[in-house]
Amino acid sequence: MSPQILFQMQLVLGYVACLLCFSTYVLPRLKSMEPIQAHRVIATVHSFRFFGLVFILPGVVDNLPVGFATFAAYWDLATGVLAMLALLTVRIRPLFWLFVGAFNLVGMVDLIVDYYHAVQAGLPALAGQLGVAYAIPILYVPVLMITHVVAFYLLLRPQPKAVRALAGPPLLDQPPASLPQIVVHAPHGTRTATARSAMIDAMARSRVRLPPQVQPPYEVYISGVLQKEGADFRLDGRTLVFERELRKDKVSGWRWLLGAWGVGTYRQNDSVDIRYALDGRPMVAEGLDIEPDDR
Repeated sequence: MSPQILFQMQLVLGYVACLLCFSTYVLPRLKSMEPIQAHRVIATVHSFRFFGLVFILPGVVDNLPVGFATFAAYWDLATGVLAMLALLTVRIRPLFWLFVGAFNLVGMVDLIVDYYHAVQAGLPALAGQLGVAYAIPILYVPVLMITHVVAFYLLLRPQPKAVRALAGPPLLDQPPASLPQIVVHAPHGTRTATARSAMIDAMARSRVRLPPQVQPPYEVYISGVLQKEGADFRLDGRTLVFERELRKDKVSGWRWLLGAWGVGTYRQNDSVDIRYALDGRPMVAEGLDIEPDDR
């Protein structure tokens, strides 16, 4: 069997194996995660693409076509650096999404053009000259291409306020570990006027509107802590009213820079999350908007 046929066969089988593994074990988990976390996972995979510089490293690969090797090496490096920047700017959302789009666009163009250059240069017949880098097109490139496609799918699909919860009980037995902050339990029935609820009325500082799709029974979490109606909040129609001020932390540039170097500059950062069931499936509405209570 010729080197060209061996290379092409292994390339196809590499895609088949990666697709089977990815669709069974990885894709369901990514789709159930919060979008930012899913893109961080994908960015982590692509942050290792600086390894593509091996294509122009003397002594590692033998006399690859210049048009293929140079383009692949430097565009892989650019993709890897952009992926690293996405990981470093995760707390500055506009920059994070900018770098996510950039590394996926650059990386996808890199792979498509690499395939074109490889065909034009007859690389399949010269595959043995890849040396230790032979595993890159056979195993690593299929993973990169598949994750690029998934990243664009996640970026372009409509993003509802509710995100399907990770593995958990069919209803609301326990709070999900992934929830960053608040959870409040809403029992069935109507609220009765008590002296305590009147005191909460006077002390209420923050309000959170329930999304339209959230219906009782549900649970509310703040910073992963389960909240109880009457003790931590009260219901005002479709609004949760809390007796204390809740805040979302806004990270300035200098605080992000310090955090990137491991210097903590933490402030109050409350995230209100609702766990509920929709058509029998556990769902989570995360990071709901917090409004000041002016009444």
